[in-house]
Amino acid sequence: MALVSSFYDGPVTEGDRARNRAGAPDYGVYGTGDFKVVANGAVPLSVKVKAGRAHGWGVTDLLEADETLMCEAPGAGVTRWDLIVVRRNWQPLGGGPSTLVVIKGGPTTLIPAGRKVGPGVEDDQPIAMVGWKAGQTAPFQIIDLRCWAHNGGVEIANEIAFEYLARPGAAVHYAGWTWRYALEDNGVWEWSMAPGVTSTRDGIMLATDKKKLDDATAIDTANALMRRDGNGRARIKNPAGSMDITNKGSVDALIASARSYAASQASSALASAKSYAASQASSALASAKSYAASQASTALNSAKNYALGLVKNLRPAATGTRGVGSVSDGGSAVNLPITFPPGRFSKAPGVTFTPHSSRINIGIQSISKDGAFFTASNYSGAASGSFDVTWTAVQE
Repeated sequence: MALVSSFYDGPVTEGDRARNRAGAPDYGVYGTGDFKVVANGAVPLSVKVKAGRAHGWGVTDLLEADETLMCEAPGAGVTRWDLIVVRRNWQPLGGGPSTLVVIKGGPTTLIPAGRKVGPGVEDDQPIAMVGWKAGQTAPFQIIDLRCWAHNGGVEIANEIAFEYLARPGAAVHYAGWTWRYALEDNGVWEWSMAPGVTSTRDGIMLATDKKKLDDATAIDTANALMRRDGNGRARIKNPAGSMDITNKGSVDALIASARSYAASQASSALASAKSYAASQASSALASAKSYAASQASTALNSAKNYALGLVKNLRPAATGTRGVGSVSDGGSAVNLPITFPPGRFSKAPGVTFTPHSSRINIGIQSISKDGAFFTASNYSGAASGSFDVTWTAVQE
């Protein structure tokens, strides 16, 4: 069924004027069920647009009865979103009437590039996104894109509608919040809840965030914001993981454990050191004693051997006097023997002779361990007369 459109070129009744939303936001529908897109189980690959009134850019359209729109079947393995619009065309003679059109979309819910935007020429008013899947003849989802404009406010059914309503100064109510398309502090036009909260400007807050602030506590409570108490303190539970923040009790326990461990290790190390030192000292003492005993024994044996050698080799000196008769002059000589005390010497000793006469010269003939022979010579001009010879024998 064709739409009945008003406010293209041509006559307008006072009733049309009374119902016209001229001066209202760019788009809208009149009633809550007007132009609603629903599934049409009676006809495969189709949707139904419910009867009602819609307006856009000064034109009002009346759909007197529900209308069925056909959509293309998606290809194998394809998911597709189609856009349903009210298309207004001012180009024919007199303009209009408006029509309902299906614009084939893509795999996402973005409004397709095929939507026409041109008030006064040709323009599309989005009213729904319809999702199709390959092999299915009924839509798997319909997203309502309609908006309602009455008494200074605009209500939308889904956030996708923000896309086609984005015009500087626009104000839209959605999900309990008023959103404005405004020039932000960064110089960019964008949608934000009005007024938005910044570091320098107060604004509205989500109820969930307000509750979080109200529930903030200094007690260790799960899923609650932490705040300080009147003494500037706050509690947290004992940490369970390496990345958890900790509390004083846990730190104190760790310090106590560390101290206990350090004391235990120090005590063990001290005991080990003492034991090792005692062992080393004992070993050193035993070694020193053994060495000293060995050296003392060696020294004693050496001393004994040396002493025995001295005793063995040392013999007391032997002395004696030998009387000699007169030795005539002119080089006369006599050989005289002397005998050492028996066993006194173990080898030939050294012997010295001292004559008690100035005319006598003594010469040694031979020396053995038992005795010696010496010669007394007189080279003077007269006989020597009787005299004594003193001898001394020493074994070196």
